[in-house]
Amino acid sequence: MRVIVLGILLALVSPAVRAQLFSGTVTGIVTAADPRTDPYGAAGYADGANGGAARLTNRFEQDPIALRNALVVVCVRLAYAPCTPLWTRTDATGRYTVAWSGMAPPTSIRTRVYPQQPDIAIGAVVASAWPPAATFRVTTAGITDVIIGERTETTNLTGNRTINVLVDPGEPTAAFLTAREVYSMLGSQSIPPGGSILGDMQGVDIFVNDLGVPGGGGVALTDSEVLLVPSTATLNPFTLAHELGHIVAWRSLDVGVPPYEFTAYAACGASGDYPWSDFTLECEKPAFWEGFAHVVGGFWMWNPEVQPAEVGGCGTAGHGIPRGGCTSLESPLQRPGSTGGASACGAGAPGHQRAICNARALWDVVDRPNSLGRDLGEIVRVLRAYPRVCLPAPFDNRCVNEWGYDGMNWKDYKANHVTQFTADSVTLEGAENSNNLMGSSND
Repeated sequence: MRVIVLGILLALVSPAVRAQLFSGTVTGIVTAADPRTDPYGAAGYADGANGGAARLTNRFEQDPIALRNALVVVCVRLAYAPCTPLWTRTDATGRYTVAWSGMAPPTSIRTRVYPQQPDIAIGAVVASAWPPAATFRVTTAGITDVIIGERTETTNLTGNRTINVLVDPGEPTAAFLTAREVYSMLGSQSIPPGGSILGDMQGVDIFVNDLGVPGGGGVALTDSEVLLVPSTATLNPFTLAHELGHIVAWRSLDVGVPPYEFTAYAACGASGDYPWSDFTLECEKPAFWEGFAHVVGGFWMWNPEVQPAEVGGCGTAGHGIPRGGCTSLESPLQRPGSTGGASACGAGAPGHQRAICNARALWDVVDRPNSLGRDLGEIVRVLRAYPRVCLPAPFDNRCVNEWGYDGMNWKDYKANHVTQFTADSVTLEGAENSNNLMGSSND
């Protein structure tokens, strides 16, 4: 009697339920050979690759590198039917884990890797035809979602399956590595009023191999896009860190585009032009914001507690920034032997028009232990406190909408900084004097 009842119960179970017997877990590690050239490791650098405590040790790591925080999609194809993509994010060791199940045996399992940092928790799995929103995404013209690694398996598919992926060592991978490091650095800063810097840096697209960048190198034309010419991500990684610094500024100021036009690079000095370098004579507004971006790049590359923090390639064009010279964020003097500029901040033509002079003054704000020792979170606090819309135009002094080639300069920053940190006034005056920023035309 019991045998008859059991047979009836099995017959009542639907065929679909009885067929759902196949499952497994796909795990793997995503690694990369770092394709970036270290432009700061050449002989003669005080903080070169083989010495100098100012260098952060996690830059240009030994291969293979665990590709942390990368977007991974696993496609398990069941009985030749279309699969539902399963999206996840690699952890701190480059590992991913995706569990699957289905009503038919798998015929293949494919893992793809994208140079994106998805806005999902590590370990989360999202089943969707479309990728999750990205914190940042490396892309290129004509290809929305660039694939940097792929591997497909067709045997021993059920149960636990390991699929490791070594990604392509090209421009997208190089850009992803630098951006990932910049975002990690931003996440380590103090949290200003209004929320973390990292929380304000969602949805940024980084376009590599772009042929439309004015003057070469890189540019941030909006608060959501960075454009890099071919080979920039691999040969000049500081450029990407610098351009992401512009994104930090534009978003902190709530402006969708740079608050100046390209003409501001050439309107205030005979040698000012675009592309710029540390010692060209831009108007005060672009000089200050290029200096700000340098400081963000400096936080990515150097330890502010240790001297020196060098920028550029000792006169080698293309190192650090477009047409970079051999300069230091620490010193008001140009380093010996440079061919990158005619004079230092304190001599010759008006130093307040030079990006490097503004960068050095801002570096004094974050430098340790001999200066204020503040961090980027506190600098962003100042930017978020800039008055947003001031009248009557065109004066709008110390405001986000300050008019003119020379508005929104170092002295405007200093004034807004003191409203947030009153005790810093004397140190800011010293930074202004030592870097020849006294001549700013607007206060």
